[in-house]
Amino acid sequence: MGISRSDLTTVVNDNWVAAARVSAESMMVATGTIFDPNSTDTTWVDGVGQVTTPATLGTGKMRLQPIRSATAPDGKRIQAVQVSVPLGFLSVPARVGLGLTVTSSPFNHDLETYVYTCIEVADSSNPVERTMIFSVNHGLRV
Repeated sequence: MGISRSDLTTVVNDNWVAAARVSAESMMVATGTIFDPNSTDTTWVDGVGQVTTPATLGTGKMRLQPIRSATAPDGKRIQAVQVSVPLGFLSVPARVGLGLTVTSSPFNHDLETYVYTCIEVADSSNPVERTMIFSVNHGLRV
């Protein structure tokens, strides 16, 4: 005996997702921006002129968690970090190569100074958040 597919759709319904989303997002205390380093946005800034920046794909709250201890290949301290964002955060599907800037991390301000690169998109059926794995080189700073 066990849970059937029809049982799961009864349990995991829109009301459950809405309630679970509030709980998951309440633990997303950092904020940041995910961007495409291979695409740009151009804006006009008064007094400065035309400014070109990497294309922003999503900005808002997120949760960052180290998932492996940092390794030091060639003397560089590299660490894998799991980043979870609310569903609908990204304007395009998540993919390897995206960049991340942490703009606020009230419990660890060091996270705001690192350069992050997406190295894996975690396949998940999680109905409330999207998870990606980023690599962070502790020697590179924003």
